[in-house]
Amino acid sequence: HHSAAFHCGIKQSTSAASVSSGISSASTESILAAMAFMVSAPSFSLPLCTTVHSLDSEVALNVPGSMAWLNINPFSTGYPKGWTVASVRICISAWHTGGVGNALTFRAKEFGLNTVRFLTKGGFGGGATNLTNACFADAPLATSTLPQDAARQPFNGTWLPIESLADIVSAGLGDPATAYPNARFGVGVFFKNSASLTNTFGSVTAMSVEVCYTPPPTPPTPPEPPSLPPSPPPLSPSPPSLPPPNPPNSPPPARPPMPPLPSAPPRPAAPPPCATLAQTTPTPQHLSTPGSMEW
Repeated sequence: HHSAAFHCGIKQSTSAASVSSGISSASTESILAAMAFMVSAPSFSLPLCTTVHSLDSEVALNVPGSMAWLNINPFSTGYPKGWTVASVRICISAWHTGGVGNALTFRAKEFGLNTVRFLTKGGFGGGATNLTNACFADAPLATSTLPQDAARQPFNGTWLPIESLADIVSAGLGDPATAYPNARFGVGVFFKNSASLTNTFGSVTAMSVEVCYTPPPTPPTPPEPPSLPPSPPPLSPSPPSLPPPNPPNSPPPARPPMPPLPSAPPRPAAPPPCATLAQTTPTPQHLSTPGSMEW
């Protein structure tokens, strides 16, 4: 759309150049201001939300007291400056034989300012072992925390985190104008160090982040270019000029007598058909050395 606006500006520029000689300086500035607005007008064709997925492989959680991370590094949505982050939704998938709520805690971290927010601290879901595409977002995207009922697994849907994600948004996650536009983002999953969890195991399998934006404000409508002044009235035609009077007729002058024709000059003799050129005084050239040449 930028290119389309640019082409419009080129056409408008041509029109302005063709009429500028007939309008005032102030009118010319108004047209140029309108042209500049058209060229710089932002594009609003981007979607309001976009999702970035972690490309990390599945990470095992087999040792109590260990932590596994899935990262998006660098984190960038590619949106231009002027688009502000309206909301963030963090989605995670994991499983564990000790129970995803009993054995695991989940936290989100923005590494530009090292901002950490807990999504869960365990205790949800009873003995449920599967968490698939469970997402965390602030209200109004979510209205309740993860349930205690294991029958609700795999808990796909959007849930309130136990700590608000507002600080992660304030830290600049997904904001093209932040001081850390390409900072790393990650979700860490901690395997609790408890004797009751010995010989249990699992892994964290997937993570993604949805960022929704508020687009830039709609720019004001550019001013209408001034109308052209009316054309001046055509000039009245000049009266036709009268032809000069004819001079009086006079008899033609008498023709002088013709001079006698000159006699033709004698024709020169034809040159001979052949001619020979020779050295006036021949000088002998000696050929006494083998391999030499004389001319």
